Amino acid sequence: MVDDINNNIQKIGVVIGIFVLILLFTVVILINNAFKLALFSQRFLIRSMQLVGATSFFIKKPFVLRAALHGILSGFIASFILGAIYLLIVQALPDFQQMLFIWQMLMVFLLLLSLGGVIGYLSSYKAVTRYLQMKLDELY
Repeated sequence: MVDDINNNIQKIGVVIGIFVLILLFTVVILINNAFKLALFSQRFLIRSMQLVGATSFFIKKPFVLRAALHGILSGFIASFILGAIYLLIVQALPDFQQMLFIWQMLMVFLLLLSLGGVIGYLSSYKAVTRYLQMKLDELY
């Protein structure tokens, strides 16, 4: 009976893992498209900065930093909500606290913060680079 329970838990873990990967892929695509749309409205500003002689690093820096900060902020908000849910579950089920340790929760929080920042940074960097390489006719 214990072996059956362990097998079922492993199967459920695989299904949840696949579901998490699908959601992560969807979230990355949505965030990437959001940054593309946000930078689409700034494409003429980027072009103007190029025309006055700004380097690509100088142009990319404010967009990339803002996107990384927004990603870190969203990771912080997600960590706060996850921590609040954890505290509510622990209050309702005190034995649940023995299943998760504080260091595991801190690792998840740090992962959320860093993943948010990295996704924001990479998405913004890619979109700004795309607009920097466009010709004037392609901007319209």
